Amino acid sequence: MRAKSDADFKALRFETDIVELGTALLAANRDAVEALRLSIVEQVSELPLGVNLVARRSTTFARRASSSSSGTSGACSRWNGGQPS
Repeated sequence: MRAKSDADFKALRFETDIVELGTALLAANRDAVEALRLSIVEQVSELPLGVNLVARRSTTFARRASSSSSGTSGACSRWNGGQPS
């Protein structure tokens, strides 16, 4: 990521959360994965549904969020060569 002088701080926060989520998945840090997942889902839910792409994908976001709220073991095990941590 590059530093931006006149940046949209919400966009920067979203980008940072995505990078941190990837790092947490690689480190199999389930607590961080869950916290970041919730943060990202909340940020996406705050997007205006008037944006065509978001409106079309809002059901996909909600479905994925609800299916992964049962646990993150699937995501973490995927990064551990398929072996549960």
